[in-house]
Amino acid sequence: MPPSWILRAKLTPPARPPGLLDRPRLGGSGAPVALIAAGPGFGKTMALVARREAAQAAGAICVWLTADELDADAGTFFQHLAAALSQHGPALDLADLPPRQAWARFFEQIEAYDLPRVALFLDDFHHVVAGAPAVAKGLSYCFDKLPPGVAVAIALRGAWPEPTARWITRGQLELVGPEALRLDADELDQLEPDPVWRRAVKPLDGWPLGVGVALTERTRARDAGWVERLLVDAGAEQLEGVAPARRRTLAELALLAEISPASCRAALGLSEPETLLAELEAEHMLTRLADGETFRLPGHLAARLERDLAGFEAAALARVHRLAGSHFEAAGQPALALGHLIAARDWPGAHRLGAVCVPLMVATGRAHAARR
Repeated sequence: MPPSWILRAKLTPPARPPGLLDRPRLGGSGAPVALIAAGPGFGKTMALVARREAAQAAGAICVWLTADELDADAGTFFQHLAAALSQHGPALDLADLPPRQAWARFFEQIEAYDLPRVALFLDDFHHVVAGAPAVAKGLSYCFDKLPPGVAVAIALRGAWPEPTARWITRGQLELVGPEALRLDADELDQLEPDPVWRRAVKPLDGWPLGVGVALTERTRARDAGWVERLLVDAGAEQLEGVAPARRRTLAELALLAEISPASCRAALGLSEPETLLAELEAEHMLTRLADGETFRLPGHLAARLERDLAGFEAAALARVHRLAGSHFEAAGQPALALGHLIAARDWPGAHRLGAVCVPLMVATGRAHAARR
């Protein structure tokens, strides 16, 4: 029998809230391993619950474990994992084994059950990654060694501790990130077709938690100030605990009209911007755009960092804008350069570029942008 101190609530998935939107596009690619990785409020747990429901409907035995701060101890984590599996078969003791061996025995036990399909669901796994990284690395070792018919789905904040490209390339792992978890236009329309409300919550950029709050506060959500405060609060939560130097760099990134290795090198003086941008992407502080080279800040982070910028020295901000303006002008992007020169109050430079940009913007149907 599992130890009496096992927290049974951790072995049970949360109930599906009434009226939860069905999102079939998040149903999975068929890869045996799925990582659902995003910041707070992106609906990771509910995506995991939906996958569990689908697996159960398909006849799979479903094993669920929600991690918490206690699982920073590998022994505690494996005791709970064994208890979760023991609900479907004989008791299993994993507590005194090194992590890689514990995982190997866990999957061997599943294989010994001779079941057609088994699905393991691990929620809030970032607690394990942070506190017991050897447990996460031991699981990584098993990604391409899972028994037939076994699937693993993991939800976590932050990045997986090892590179995932090789498993993705082989079709062994599916990565579901914040961009996939954002509510798209069709999903927003299902939730609330009112165009006035839709325009009001556009700054939320499909962020599921923010949209959910705005649905319960339909009247207040029409107020742009209320939406901005919601974004700022969410950004503050994600930035909590970020080192001051890293936070200042993020705020400087928020100044750039286009975030790329080249613009970071030119405007911020970063020597290895590729490494920094990749780290921030893995931490869900940045989203890589379709071109693969440029990034953007999520709306809630940008809103909070804008408040940070209000405390920066005016001269420092102007310097970044001047350098960014020079970079974008040299790169053949005069419209982006113009915005930076105006922000730097470089009126001669802005006048020079404006003479080039404004007629072009008007001619290409961007008269509103030209007026701005």
